[in-house]
Amino acid sequence: MDLTIDQASLARALRLAARVAPARSPLPILQHALLVAGPGRLTVTACDHDLAVLATLAAALLAAAAATSLASARQALRHDAVSAVKDDW
Repeated sequence: MDLTIDQASLARALRLAARVAPARSPLPILQHALLVAGPGRLTVTACDHDLAVLATLAAALLAAAAATSLASARQALRHDAVSAVKDDW
């Protein structure tokens, strides 16, 4: 996934997703945050059984893509994603 996005917006969206995704769940997919890059946007989605959060951010990208991250690794993902954006500057 190769995209350009505002660092503060990405960090805020990942923090929101991290607060919703349960650390432990009988359904492993609920332990993930979904990142979907589409035309001009990045969507970050996470949910548990009762609550869902969907954040859509403006982004410039080369090709559409999707990825997931384990909730237990969400802080690392947020740190790595924000660091990667920071390093490109």
